[in-house]
Amino acid sequence: MTAVAQEKQGMDRARIEALIAASYAGLRLTLRRRTGDPEVAADLLNSAISKAWENWQAGKISNPEQIAGYVYQVALNLLRNYRRSSSVRPDKRAPSQALENVAASTEGTQEWLTTRLMREVRKIVESLPTERDRIIVKRFYLDEEEKGDICRDLAIDPLQFDKIVFRARARLRNLLELRGFQRNDFFMLCLA
Repeated sequence: MTAVAQEKQGMDRARIEALIAASYAGLRLTLRRRTGDPEVAADLLNSAISKAWENWQAGKISNPEQIAGYVYQVALNLLRNYRRSSSVRPDKRAPSQALENVAASTEGTQEWLTTRLMREVRKIVESLPTERDRIIVKRFYLDEEEKGDICRDLAIDPLQFDKIVFRARARLRNLLELRGFQRNDFFMLCLA
């Protein structure tokens, strides 16, 4: 680096330090008020100044007069990130006992949902348009009988069985969705 460049950088550095010092007290007070902790406020401000200094040294800040505003923006971004952290938000943390209770109550909710879904499916199966559809869907999905046994008892071939089940399943899914269930609920019931 030439002597002229070093001298220019020294002048710029002094000017930048003066700008930061002029803005330092007000920004520190703002951060302290928003965090409620003077040490955290000082850490955030120091991080903001360091980041601004690094960016100025890297040539990312072309106008040194704007560095105070840059420090301010960086400090506010750091403050936002700090406030998002769950470690500083005790109102957003749950004690371990509460988490255990949630897990226990979820099991009951799942059982209730499955029972409700089963009742709805049985009602919908009973409302299918033809007796054959009702019998096939009930025996295949609810009673879990084998496809071959159902085909033999009703005297239908497997291809015809597949068509009946496909159409009936589509009707069941649509009717369940109309009653507020989601598409996966029916398939989860079939797997359960």
